[in-house]
Amino acid sequence: MSEPAGPDPTERADAAATTEADGGGFLPDLRAAPHAAPSPRAAGADGARAYARLLVSDIRLYHDMDVVLGRAAGDLASRLETPLREARARYLARHADAATFDREVVSILAGGDPRRLGR
Repeated sequence: MSEPAGPDPTERADAAATTEADGGGFLPDLRAAPHAAPSPRAAGADGARAYARLLVSDIRLYHDMDVVLGRAAGDLASRLETPLREARARYLARHADAATFDREVVSILAGGDPRRLGR
């Protein structure tokens, strides 16, 4: 007894060629509509935000208990003074805008509530 034969590979190739030729494929042809490169300013802002997020996330990871207790007591800034100072210095060595770093501190460490920092 022979096994049922699958679809003929030449039929698939012919169908793919027809689909590509008439533009009726499922996915758009991205080569036809090139995307503009991001502006250096936008790329710099995204890089600054990503680096700030990385540094602050590391603080949260390595000082988890202090973050939990600091949120509850509302004294995150004093409890995490040394790691925050070191992370801020590392951030400012690459980027000039400290406000981006501060926003990530509030967002990640303080859960969006700046009162939890206790400043």
